[in-house]
Amino acid sequence: ALRSRFSVAETVTNPDPKDGPRGDECLGYLTHIVGRYSELATFTIFLQADPDQHMHFSYLRNVLRMMERGTYAVGFLSLNGARHVRTFSPCLSAVHEAIFGGPLQEAVGPYCCAQFVVRNAKIRQRPLEFYMNMLRLVDGSMEQDLCAPGRVVRSTHCYGMEFTWHLVFGEDHDPPLRQDDVRLPTPLRLKFGDEWVRKQWTDVVLNPNTPKKIVEEVNYDKVIR
Repeated sequence: ALRSRFSVAETVTNPDPKDGPRGDECLGYLTHIVGRYSELATFTIFLQADPDQHMHFSYLRNVLRMMERGTYAVGFLSLNGARHVRTFSPCLSAVHEAIFGGPLQEAVGPYCCAQFVVRNAKIRQRPLEFYMNMLRLVDGSMEQDLCAPGRVVRSTHCYGMEFTWHLVFGEDHDPPLRQDDVRLPTPLRLKFGDEWVRKQWTDVVLNPNTPKKIVEEVNYDKVIR
């Protein structure tokens, strides 16, 4: 089915690091960027394994239809419906410093759960070495967890990246809601993607059931750097 829609459709095997952290979406995203940096498609759509748990496919359909018509020209677009609350924590600041070279200076409040579309020029605004460094945070190369004592078991680094992808691609710390973002064309200033045609709303999940991350309490005063 995919091959009828795309000129090239290939599956790349990218297992989690052996005896290392669970790579989650970050391992796939960054492996693709690093491996295809010089030959990225004009637009890349980054999706998790369960995209329907975070976004409304009717919204993605609008993006694809605009691409088909040659009218899509957005540098970076979050696809999910839910937003994070504005967040600032020692763990997030540590991940930010590992990525950008300095601590987080203000709270971030992006759209939840790291699914987005990015133009190749936006990705290449940062050098290949920048993404290689990000990849090292999630590919098992880093033994010390930035957010807890000991080795990285589950990718807390990837969870931190969920709050910083928009910064990687040049967005503000607390970006506007899509409906308030004057940079976006009208079909993309929506949450569900079909608000203007839908007559019945009884079947719509207003807030997708976002998987919860259970984080154990950590006394950062005792963490050895």
